[in-house]
Amino acid sequence: MKFVLFALMSLLFVQCEDEPIEDMIVSGLSPRYTTLMLGQNVSVEAMEFDELSNFIVFGDYLLLVERSKGIHIVNNVDPANPINIVFIEMPGTIGAVAIDDNMIISLANYLITVDISDFTDATIVNILEIENSNQGEGLYPLDYNGYFECVDPDRGIVYEWVREDLINPKCKTVQ
Repeated sequence: MKFVLFALMSLLFVQCEDEPIEDMIVSGLSPRYTTLMLGQNVSVEAMEFDELSNFIVFGDYLLLVERSKGIHIVNNVDPANPINIVFIEMPGTIGAVAIDDNMIISLANYLITVDISDFTDATIVNILEIENSNQGEGLYPLDYNGYFECVDPDRGIVYEWVREDLINPKCKTVQ
């Protein structure tokens, strides 16, 4: 009898809402993903330079790194008349080095090796994950305090974070 009375009394403290609770909308960061596969061709038509972060002299060529976007290949046989010939599209690029016919690109927590023996047909030949690296974006935005959309590793590699309105975000950083 005491149990039945206790169960009935406890129902007095349960509240049920007839109307659904409104979604929480907050400003936060949302990840942008890129997917990379072995054998993937990453060469596209030459494009205008935006913000170049560094360059590599590679024989008669200049490899111009555009942070977060990729590498511009410039034919520099005639330094007075350089020719922008192709763009190696690699969203999330941090930096690069060139060795023999390969370019190693630092991208988030990865080192991507690209065969550049033919710039117009540059292909990914190796993808190496660097564990415990704070170089890239990883699973959360670096140097950020606030809400963000949780990363879904099945969608690819996070190469940047974009501010936007988020609905019921489940992840938050606190500094």
